[in-house]
Amino acid sequence: MFVLMCYLSAVLILGLWLPASGDAATIVFAALFGFSSGGYISLTPALVAQISPPNEIGYRIGVLFGSAAIPGLITSPIAGAALSHARGNYDDVKIYGGVFFAAGTSLVLLARLMKTGFKPLSIF
Repeated sequence: MFVLMCYLSAVLILGLWLPASGDAATIVFAALFGFSSGGYISLTPALVAQISPPNEIGYRIGVLFGSAAIPGLITSPIAGAALSHARGNYDDVKIYGGVFFAAGTSLVLLARLMKTGFKPLSIF
């Protein structure tokens, strides 16, 4: 479910937000992206808890969010620089976000496939 929600988010960015030209398309994107991003945001700590021994869950979730804070702090200035370079056109930011979203999800899928093989219903 995590990989599906992440890929759905990437597809929404590249397939709906990038070509969107009006307010209606942007509102539809915001609603659908809110649904899909809520899925991956809430599933991340649950996945860490699933693969952790009970006495290390808090530590590992802290490491997860601590390590996620660094890219969170770095990517906003990069997106701002792309936006100012494009003179206010958001297309570069949309491509940047969608491509990195798809690439990160592909790495998560690769890690799962390396651990479980091609067994979609297997428990990690």
